[in-house]
Amino acid sequence: QTITFGALAAKTFGAADYAPGATASSSLTVTYASSNPAVATIVAGNIHIVGAGSTNITASQAGDATYDPASDVVQPLTVAKANSNVTTWPTASAITYGQTLASSTLSGGAATPAGSFAFTTPATAPNAGTAAQGVTFMPTDTANYNPATGTTSVTVNKASQTITFGALGNKTYGDTSFTLTATGGASANPVTFSSSNLAVATVSGNSVTIVGVGITTITASQAGNTNYNAATDVFQGLSVDKANQTITFNALPPKNVGDADFAPGATASSFLTVTYVSSNTSVATIVGGLIHVVGAGTTDISASQTGDASYSAATDVVQVLTVTSASNPTLSVTITGNGSVNSAPAGISCTSGTCSADFTSGQSVDLTAATSLNHTFTGWSGACNGTSYLCTVIVNGLTDVTATFTPLQLVKVGTDYFASIQDTYNVAVDGAVLLGRDQILYENLVFDRAINVTFIGGNDVNWAVVGNTTVDGTLTITAGSMIVNNLIIQ
Repeated sequence: QTITFGALAAKTFGAADYAPGATASSSLTVTYASSNPAVATIVAGNIHIVGAGSTNITASQAGDATYDPASDVVQPLTVAKANSNVTTWPTASAITYGQTLASSTLSGGAATPAGSFAFTTPATAPNAGTAAQGVTFMPTDTANYNPATGTTSVTVNKASQTITFGALGNKTYGDTSFTLTATGGASANPVTFSSSNLAVATVSGNSVTIVGVGITTITASQAGNTNYNAATDVFQGLSVDKANQTITFNALPPKNVGDADFAPGATASSFLTVTYVSSNTSVATIVGGLIHVVGAGTTDISASQTGDASYSAATDVVQVLTVTSASNPTLSVTITGNGSVNSAPAGISCTSGTCSADFTSGQSVDLTAATSLNHTFTGWSGACNGTSYLCTVIVNGLTDVTATFTPLQLVKVGTDYFASIQDTYNVAVDGAVLLGRDQILYENLVFDRAINVTFIGGNDVNWAVVGNTTVDGTLTITAGSMIVNNLIIQ
């Protein structure tokens, strides 16, 4: 007898039992055997798949009383691995740019058979953003199941970057521009700088220009990009101190009494204005920034510069001024108001303006003030002071004295006071009311303006009528008109 046993089709792990299909020419039952029971066994005449691999299935017929045993027929059987079935892919935890996928944790996921999930390329370091990344399911039973591949969404956060920016040293106003140095993070963007107080310092690129004295904050910044966040700003304070300055003040030439005012000539390195003080004002004073010679002797002229917002005060510089007496120093008297001044010894007899006379150097001169009608003596100024009518002055050089006389408040118009009716009329406007005191006024009146005024006389110190105003003189009206009350002309 013979066995007919066709080739066996390849199977996949997990396939159902099936009949091998061999037949004997004797029609006797064929039996089977598997050479590799780890791949397949024979159960009730059927091939039962045990695992992936290969085995030989042998078909046999042992014969009987009628038939001799048949020759065995062998057919190979190949069992392929089954594919894993992933029903749910896992989720991935976020990572930061610069980290590899190995730093992300996969959670969840469901598959048949049992197994585990892992990133397909765990060494990959993705750019910031959210993108699908390859995931491989590896079954625990790798002998019988193939791995499965898929994707899951991974979020990559931007990485942080930091700036290193050291403290800034103090600066002084007038210092040259200087360069800022800072290092930033890995974004490759430049570190930029700014100043909080542009009145102290300005920044162009990484160069700082000192503008003024004070404090400013220099801020270092670095922008981010697709993979890096902007760096946290770093702040450093910059303090700018006032600059020092010096005064250049050369020796002063000797002067004579009567010499004209002259410039001391001192300068400050800051180019600020220098001021001066004389230690002996009987020798020289400072007038309008010039040295004014007063008399013979010596004085210390101090040059000062007090500084400003940008410069500290300079150290004073002192120079000695020597003034030699002139042969005939001059005394000048100026009259302000109506009055007169006379001197003893004679030389000054002044009733208005400025009067001058020469005297022997060092001579003592008495000046006597005398009031004019309706005026009072207010006082002296210049080389004399006080309100006494008599003043004594020593004439060592050019000596100036001013005598001031103030008109009595005898006539009023509006809020202005005058010593005479004529002076008041001269400034009055049309319709003005003139008020006169209850006194005798010695003057000749001439009204020659095309205005109409009213005069009310006889007022007391509170400008209330208590009597009459008397004019000892004449009244001539050539234009305009005057309405009078309580006025006597005699």
